[in-house]
Amino acid sequence: MKTNREYQQEVEERYGRSLKDIMHELIVERHMDQWNGSSELGVPKETFVAWRTKFRLGPDQRRADFAADMRN
Repeated sequence: MKTNREYQQEVEERYGRSLKDIMHELIVERHMDQWNGSSELGVPKETFVAWRTKFRLGPDQRRADFAADMRN
């Protein structure tokens, strides 16, 4: 079984961009959920969710960050 890091290297090589940029495109711009996003990247759903959390792109995290920005 591959590690998240191994999946990350594969995805970054395939797309030629950083994982953060790829995740932003899939989640923010294309509105993909964890099932569609993980299928698009060819990674397990758990890996996709871990990356989404790492980059603060989950729905609750994005709402909280937006609210904090509005307060400031």
